[in-house]
Amino acid sequence: MENTSPTPASVSPQPVHLVLLVHGMWGDPQHLSNMASRLREQFPASSIKPGQPLLDVLVAEANRGNHTYDGVDWGAERVADEFLSYVDKLEREGKVVQRLSIVGYSLGGLIARYLIGILETRNFFSRVEPRAFYTFATPHIGLPRYPSFYSSLTYTLGPRFLSRTGEQFYAIDQWGTSGRPLLEVMADPQGVFYRGLARFARREVYANAAGDVTVPYVTSAIEVHDPFFHYQSNGIQLEFDPKHPHMITKWELPVPVEKPQLAIMSWEYLRSLYPTRPVLPPHLQFSYPYNYVFFALSPLLVPFVAPIILLALVYRFSAATRESRRRIALLESDSEWEDNTSLALSRRPTLMSLSMSGWSTPTSSMEQGSSESTTPAPTPSPPMNGNNNNALTLPKPATSSSSASLLQLATLAATSDGSDGPLPAENALAASAGEQPMLTSLQLRCAEQLNKLGWGKKLVLIEGVRNAHGPLICRAAFQMQGKDVLDVWAEGFGL
Repeated sequence: MENTSPTPASVSPQPVHLVLLVHGMWGDPQHLSNMASRLREQFPASSIKPGQPLLDVLVAEANRGNHTYDGVDWGAERVADEFLSYVDKLEREGKVVQRLSIVGYSLGGLIARYLIGILETRNFFSRVEPRAFYTFATPHIGLPRYPSFYSSLTYTLGPRFLSRTGEQFYAIDQWGTSGRPLLEVMADPQGVFYRGLARFARREVYANAAGDVTVPYVTSAIEVHDPFFHYQSNGIQLEFDPKHPHMITKWELPVPVEKPQLAIMSWEYLRSLYPTRPVLPPHLQFSYPYNYVFFALSPLLVPFVAPIILLALVYRFSAATRESRRRIALLESDSEWEDNTSLALSRRPTLMSLSMSGWSTPTSSMEQGSSESTTPAPTPSPPMNGNNNNALTLPKPATSSSSASLLQLATLAATSDGSDGPLPAENALAASAGEQPMLTSLQLRCAEQLNKLGWGKKLVLIEGVRNAHGPLICRAAFQMQGKDVLDVWAEGFGL
């Protein structure tokens, strides 16, 4: 009897929707385990209908721990190598990646945007559909500076103690042969990073409206104004999803009124002097009653313990930075990477040569205001459902007039029906300029260009925690407050 069973060559490969998760600074793949589990729970293999792609979740492992000091670009090169190897592995197993979605947490969102540029240069999206791009608490326009001593301190020390990544966070680096900071290059409409990002059918950010000490609202939501800075006292009206209590569905600022002059030494005057942002860094913030114990003992502890803690932190960050710079030097001189045309960091000009003419000089198309571009028109996101380290020159904050000119463009208000609408200028300007982040002109330009892509913006408010950065994604067992946030993300994920 003739055997009519199909041969392996005649069997159609199983289509796969591959979802890549990328962790953040000092991160570990375990930090994203709850995200991965929640997505797999939403789309079990038994629920896949004929013709639908099979869900496959890859949590990047190639850039963990202190390797995150090595820069957005080197981190993305490692993840690209791991990702493309995994795609090859799936093909050997008789599967084919049909769709791709990428999720970046914190620094991982910037790494993911760089990775998209690498995939764009390889024509990866000519055979794979770029489905969705999500970021959670990602500093899209870098880390902003606030009018506080602690912020000024981190703004000064961050680039020195976080190696290449710190320089890129604060936009003092000169990337490749462009002579411009990497964040500016990645927000340039003429470049491969922007062009690749524009291909995704859906772009969505999840941002902590308040309480995120690590990545503030303005940079994670790609905004230039923070209406939530004094949300407990500025009269802002917030509405929440009854099924997902941390999700803000609507917010509205009151019509501004002229504040009365406070009498010197009055109770209201003294209260106005109380800092609105945490005075101490997160690791020194204690809950009741330990906060009172700490402050009571501080006259004894500070003179003796503080110098020891400070020296330990300086040693830790300095050692990690030195190790990172040695590692980068070795990687850039590694012939194995040099021979790999698509992944070699030392051949980053390859990415630039495949971009448009705006990359050829330090003067970007963002600065020129050019209206001509061959970048594909971005697909609007669907509506929201239910190196010289010795002399560092830090960017200067933009003037208030520059900020005001971009205010209406970049500031959006989420409405109850899930659409995005411009916030009235008089409401957006209600808060005092002195209480707002001091964004640089570069950060304003990046926000302007990135917002042109069209993003769904999910705003989250998690109260009662020292830092909402980890709870946003349920990063650890003691940070499960954001479970409803993951539910919203998984339930709205389109397979």
